Amino acid sequence: FSEGNNYYFAVRAVDTHSRYGQYSQPGNISL
Repeated sequence: FSEGNNYYFAVRAVDTHSRYGQYSQPGNISL
């Protein structure tokens, strides 16, 4: 991560059977 940049990300759940859920709403970080 570099200061002065914006980063976008989405998180996704995985259960104990390795099944993937829906992606969350994208978020962003400004450093």
